[in-house]
Amino acid sequence: MKKYVVSILSILMASVSFAEIQLPKIFADNMVLQRAKPLKIWGKASPNAKVDVEFSQIRKSTKADASGDWNVVFAPLNTLATPQKMDFYENGNLSKTINNILVGEVWVLGGQSNMSWPLLPTIGGKEAVARASKYSDIRCFKNSKNCLPDEIKNLKLGYFEMLSLCQSEMAETPQKDYSQNWKWETTADAKNAELWSAIGFYFAEGLRTKLDVPVGIIMVSLGGSPMSAWIPEKNMSKNKVLQTKWSVFKKQRDKWLQDGGYEKAVAEYQQKVLDNPKVRAGKRIAGGWRVYLPPSKLTHIGHSSTPCYNFNAKVAPLENLAVAGILWYQGESDCGVKKAEDFNCQLLAVIESWRELFGNVPFIQAQLSSFGKGANWATVRDVQLRTAIEQAGVFCVNTIDVGDKKDVHPRDKKTVADRMVRTAFAEIYNGDRTGAFSPSMKSVEYQGNVARVSFDHYDGVIEMRGKANGFKVCVNGKWQEAKASIKNNILEMVSLDGSEIDGVSYLWEQYPMEKVCLYTKESLPVFPFFHMKGNGERLQ
Repeated sequence: MKKYVVSILSILMASVSFAEIQLPKIFADNMVLQRAKPLKIWGKASPNAKVDVEFSQIRKSTKADASGDWNVVFAPLNTLATPQKMDFYENGNLSKTINNILVGEVWVLGGQSNMSWPLLPTIGGKEAVARASKYSDIRCFKNSKNCLPDEIKNLKLGYFEMLSLCQSEMAETPQKDYSQNWKWETTADAKNAELWSAIGFYFAEGLRTKLDVPVGIIMVSLGGSPMSAWIPEKNMSKNKVLQTKWSVFKKQRDKWLQDGGYEKAVAEYQQKVLDNPKVRAGKRIAGGWRVYLPPSKLTHIGHSSTPCYNFNAKVAPLENLAVAGILWYQGESDCGVKKAEDFNCQLLAVIESWRELFGNVPFIQAQLSSFGKGANWATVRDVQLRTAIEQAGVFCVNTIDVGDKKDVHPRDKKTVADRMVRTAFAEIYNGDRTGAFSPSMKSVEYQGNVARVSFDHYDGVIEMRGKANGFKVCVNGKWQEAKASIKNNILEMVSLDGSEIDGVSYLWEQYPMEKVCLYTKESLPVFPFFHMKGNGERLQ
């Protein structure tokens, strides 16, 4: 009997000792690891267990703490384009293996719908999906359709609607890991790429072509999300704009819960969606993709609009992951700001918050494209540019000639991504800087009815293509069209009636796409600008 008890105890102890090591979802089959940076790997094991991690013939050892948490750090790795495996040992026994790992460049994709916009419904998207299968070294980490309930997953929804639903997870507190359906996807099945971010795919394709290295993209963007959605609660006190948003949200959400708002929303969702004959028949209903999202006690204003909780669910789990940088395409949901500073302080909070997780990595943003509706787009574009000029490691890609008068989602995503590639190649990878950047206004010299504008961040030739258009001067407090010509990269603007000029602008409107005429020799448009004489203010 004594031997039998001892035998049972031995089996139990052995099962504890050989418990499978747990890894966050980001460390999984098909992943891409960041090259040339210290590489932290972490996970869970049995309390106080000895943990060994072996990768590319390098072995790192550590001991789990009393809670089972452990981490190891590999020295910077070189590019590995041949699939590798990573073995995990607990107390000397092989516990877990992840396969098909590459080492290259990893970029995080943030922002709203223009970053989330899927590859297939873009200009050239069908051809891009067709060629995706040849890129076995481009991978994407995202939530899969399996995260959705069957009633929704089987609906005949558009690509953007489906992708948005997959990316709508929230969390009240910063998470250490993703939900179970997040995974690394490859293009072994080219159809996977249909729901990848178009900006992300085209950027990865361009970067791979220039650098000849594997590229991984991590999709954490969500359509309709304001900047406050991507800032943690601890940083919402950084400025009054964020403080107000957070306090108003909590107050209104709590009242909504107290008044039975959640229960009412659940009953309405059951009636309008789950019990809807059209939905049961696999057909779509009116209301856009958000109508399919089940209510959550976390928010009364919709998943995408909620402060902090998108950051908690989709960005926080990446803390300490080695990445090359961040791509950001956002601003449409924050154009209603009353002052330029209200936008600027939030953008700075986003950059700071994300760099707290990833280190001081490059932040490449797309300036808002041309669009025929809304307000303050010209002001927001200038804030985005100024932030890039003033903040180290922050860049702005000009997209003023890429837009759609009636649709906030321009379908030309490749042009935007290619310009991001140019910026990354020149600034981060020490590549050719020729023609990599759009010129921006440097200074203005006023002389009566003439104003001369000089430009910065460009050493090549600026040229006028077609008719001079989009130029205005301020005369006696009123704005009017102006003559314009350029010579030796100096833009000369002249008032039509010979009056003294007090201010100048170029493309300072919502939708100036059809007026774009100043380009570099390398076909990059000059950034829009606004300037007033005297105090040098660029914004009103």
